[in-house]
Amino acid sequence: MKLGQFLAFGAAVAVTTGGIVTLAAPASAEQVVIHATEIPTKLVRFADLDLADRAGQRALKRRVSTAVYAVCEGSESYATFQSDGFCRTAAWEKATPQIDAAIQRAQLAALQGLPDNSEKAIVITL
Repeated sequence: MKLGQFLAFGAAVAVTTGGIVTLAAPASAEQVVIHATEIPTKLVRFADLDLADRAGQRALKRRVSTAVYAVCEGSESYATFQSDGFCRTAAWEKATPQIDAAIQRAQLAALQGLPDNSEKAIVITL
């Protein structure tokens, strides 16, 4: 296993466990510590969008797509993780339920004629 793949695996473990992982490296290299708090994260705000409308939903998905790209390109630690497409897959798997819930809340509020006072942001992370 290449060092880059090993680091990506360690990053995935750190993300999964939410802790700190210390990885063993070759004797000539430094010890690498990946802190879960250093995971790239973006906040996608959508208070200006009407999610009960298809155009608003498409706009939100475009914003999320841009944020997923930024998160996955934002950290050297995740180079192998990114190149294999795992980063984008992981980020979308966390974002999709948030998008679906936001759309459902907006549609329900619109059907009932009530304002949607729920949170107007989605967190994009690994």
